[in-house]
Amino acid sequence: HGDLSIDELRNIKLRNRRVCAVRGLPSFATEKLLVMSEWYGQFKGMHKIHIDKNKPKAIHETDSVLAFITFDNEKSAQDAINFSNNATFGDGRKLKAAFGIQYYCRNFL
Repeated sequence: HGDLSIDELRNIKLRNRRVCAVRGLPSFATEKLLVMSEWYGQFKGMHKIHIDKNKPKAIHETDSVLAFITFDNEKSAQDAINFSNNATFGDGRKLKAAFGIQYYCRNFL
């Protein structure tokens, strides 16, 4: 990225292949629940979980939350994404997951 200006670098989205970003988790989801082996605890190398209950949601997502699950390896993140995208709740709701997105740190540009 050596030919890009600082302003251009600020707007570049980087895919973090160690982060599973999952949308549609039930609003009662907690870190304690998500680390259980029935959920994301089944994948090796879990490093951190951040649950964002404050993100603006579409009308059909009012009872759900977004979580970012960071692993120490890409394979576990990919497995967690596949698990999430194949999960269905009793009410028919499905999760949506992808690799996390981040930007260059503005303090270091």
